[in-house]
Amino acid sequence: PFNDTIYSFFNNRLKIRYTIDYSGKNIEDKIYSKNYNDVSEFITELKKHNYAYGVSSFLETDTNIFLSFSYKKRHYALYDKINKNSIVFNEIIDDINFASIKLDITFRDFNIYINNGCLIYFIQPKFIIENKDKIISKDLQIIASTLNEDDNYILSIAKLKWNHQLNEYQRINRSKKLN
Repeated sequence: PFNDTIYSFFNNRLKIRYTIDYSGKNIEDKIYSKNYNDVSEFITELKKHNYAYGVSSFLETDTNIFLSFSYKKRHYALYDKINKNSIVFNEIIDDINFASIKLDITFRDFNIYINNGCLIYFIQPKFIIENKDKIISKDLQIIASTLNEDDNYILSIAKLKWNHQLNEYQRINRSKKLN
């Protein structure tokens, strides 16, 4: 996860698919050549130099690439493969289901998938219950009214659309309780 290279495996061969340019914040080769006692010592060295590193999620569709990485804190990047535009941001706000609640999409609390240009993620019932007072979606309010902590996860589908005039992504979101 410290490398800036994304590989693909096809026909029993490993091939470089993408190399991530962190705009001058990539880890320099000299950092890799030093001897470290453990991983935490290596990470401390990275933080001293303000390097970007740690692609912890990488999702690709025909039109977009979504990834997360560390640079002082968790960041996300969304790349439009058609128009060759990218945006980097450090938070994802669900303002359709909640009153501007931040989602920590790091595969710990949320499982993420991308399919047909949609960002699909599962929300734990505990998260919904803990944030019940912040729900603004009528559909999610109905789901939350009968939700128990040990119920199945809530499926949320967010369609990301590039708005070239506003230079921002707009999200259309639908949530559904899985039975």
